[in-house]
Amino acid sequence: MDITLPVWRVGECLLHAERLAAAVVADLEGAEIEVQIVWDGLQGREMTAWASPMRFMAPRLNRGQASVRSELAVPAAGLAERLPEVVQALTRPLYESFDFFEPRPAMFREELDALRGRRQR
Repeated sequence: MDITLPVWRVGECLLHAERLAAAVVADLEGAEIEVQIVWDGLQGREMTAWASPMRFMAPRLNRGQASVRSELAVPAAGLAERLPEVVQALTRPLYESFDFFEPRPAMFREELDALRGRRQR
């Protein structure tokens, strides 16, 4: 499992949910998006930086948890601006299942900026 792919996939999902909410709700003020994520088949897997070789990390092993779940309800309005913090909260249980790994907050900002076509200077 690559360190950055969960950030991209969860970020894409949340951006889509925000656009969908805007299309079906007249006023996003007070509207919430409820997210539930389950990662299965984790036991014995290794987390590395194979898809993002510029992010060096020592491989981390998931020694015991076969499945990880996270859920969160977030306000729909302005979700894109809070995306790094929301993605970090949703992926925290996944990363922790790999030897209690905790990515730097900057990784979330950088990867989500790349996802949206923005580059950090």
